[in-house]
Amino acid sequence: MYVFISYNHSNKEFVDNLSKVIDELGLDYFLDEKSVNWGDDINIEIERAFSKATHLIVVISPGSLKSQWVSYEVGLARATKLTILPLLTDPSLDLPYFLARFNYKTSLDDVKNYLQQEKTKPSAQLLNLLKVIDERFEMWKSLKYSGRGDALISPNEFKPINKFRDMLTELDKERLAYLFRCAVQNGLNAEWGKWLWMNKDNELIVYPLVIVLDGIAGWRPRWRSAYILEITFGDDIALLIQGLSSEIIKDANTKAAFEVMATSGVSEYLDTIAESNHEKKEEATLVKDEIAKFLDGLANYKDEQTVKERWLELYGKKDD
Repeated sequence: MYVFISYNHSNKEFVDNLSKVIDELGLDYFLDEKSVNWGDDINIEIERAFSKATHLIVVISPGSLKSQWVSYEVGLARATKLTILPLLTDPSLDLPYFLARFNYKTSLDDVKNYLQQEKTKPSAQLLNLLKVIDERFEMWKSLKYSGRGDALISPNEFKPINKFRDMLTELDKERLAYLFRCAVQNGLNAEWGKWLWMNKDNELIVYPLVIVLDGIAGWRPRWRSAYILEITFGDDIALLIQGLSSEIIKDANTKAAFEVMATSGVSEYLDTIAESNHEKKEEATLVKDEIAKFLDGLANYKDEQTVKERWLELYGKKDD
């Protein structure tokens, strides 16, 4: 569940209180002051937010009734079939004509109660997505965690799954590792960082990431995977290598990726490629940008994750 808040800045205090309610529920949401950085293209950021939003809360006030942005965002919500939730700042206000057929609320308590119910309610769309996840997951397992064929969920198919990310946290570790692998493949404008956070205690993400290092799944997924393994294992990359089969380690591309992790580091490697005339210059810049967004959002991952500890305990090479 992802909420987009549409409002006029004259209602900042009201919207601040609304965002506190959503924060208390632990939901992701878009609020321009919070979600758009200085220098960002506002239109692009709004479109990105709508690509993963499930609900639009449109704050109705005298100021918003005159706002072109609010009517524009309602139009986008209709086009992308979001659930539209009008919220009046004052019960005496009338809904504008373009929202006249929608039921509305006038209190933040009503908003809290509604969102609490929506957060836990499995929709028909979610149930259908769970079927897709199960089918693809079984295919992925049968292919020994390879991304061949249709085993991985494509970017367009994954977008609605990403919208329901917060409602998938109770899936078993194998399926969460699979969805994380799909997110790493698709990039999702660095949304893979949020899937990584969901898997911060899931040692089952490691082997699928290692497989991607051979480069067959693509250049960007390869270096996303290398970066994730590097920040997860840190100075213990050698222990990870020792716990892997010789068949995996003998692959030249995999060996090269581990060499980067153990020496200069993935970030420095990407800097070098991005600043050169290398054929992958643009792709390196894109992955660098994703990493920057990941660091902004999940700065505590390295300190809080238990992936390394769990993986080394289960699969690390034991002393004789």
